[in-house]
Amino acid sequence: MNCYGLVRVSTIGQEDNTSIGFQTEKIEGYSKLHDLELNDVFVDVMSGASENRDGIEKITKLIKQGRCDKIIVWNISRLFRSMVLFANFYQMCNDNDCEIISVSEGIKSFSKTGEMLCSVLIGISTFEKRIITERMMSGKYQLANQGIRCSGKIPFGYTKSKSGELITDENEMKIVKYIFKKVNLLSKMKHLTKTKKTQRLLKLLNSRGFTFRGKTFKWWNIRDIINNRFYIGELKWSNIETKHIHPTFISKRMFNQIQMSL
Repeated sequence: MNCYGLVRVSTIGQEDNTSIGFQTEKIEGYSKLHDLELNDVFVDVMSGASENRDGIEKITKLIKQGRCDKIIVWNISRLFRSMVLFANFYQMCNDNDCEIISVSEGIKSFSKTGEMLCSVLIGISTFEKRIITERMMSGKYQLANQGIRCSGKIPFGYTKSKSGELITDENEMKIVKYIFKKVNLLSKMKHLTKTKKTQRLLKLLNSRGFTFRGKTFKWWNIRDIINNRFYIGELKWSNIETKHIHPTFISKRMFNQIQMSL
């Protein structure tokens, strides 16, 4: 039977009953008392709110490979502080027949009591997820009402500054302006079909070396650009439609002319 221990501290200088030495001693003592051969004890020096930790990643890999049957910790909080992260980890352990043992709390996830306690913790994690989602949505609604883009893909022609502010991308903006200008001109060529107009525009873009963020322009890129009302200062998010505060570079007159010709 393959058993591993996990020790976590937030800082290397952490003392008392949460120090690396204390936790390791308790895990080794438990394994000897219950005749469990401890293969190794992994140490994480990082916040329990993070899942990007060396120790947890090594154990996760072993569990998924079927090389870890039991994971022993001093208490559940040494795995994760976040109930959401713990719930995901617990489910992964269950799916791979790996038991979680908490020494100080007397929890064994394969026992009936342990299963019940873990179910309670998962219930708490679900509640935590809802609270986080509600807070995020509340913040996004507030931003959208203020005319600030808050989510989704950044429109072609824009980028983010180092401070996270949405600003124009000079090279992409030049291409967007060129596309609107050419689509407006092509819309007046009544002898051309819609497909022919698109093909001609794609050839023009290619001949000028214009790309869509490093890739060859496709017809759907053009479609999305000429139908994006963000370029004329309009923001739509969820059920909110308002004017945004970000820079614009396409006139409403040209935009509407093109929409009428589609």
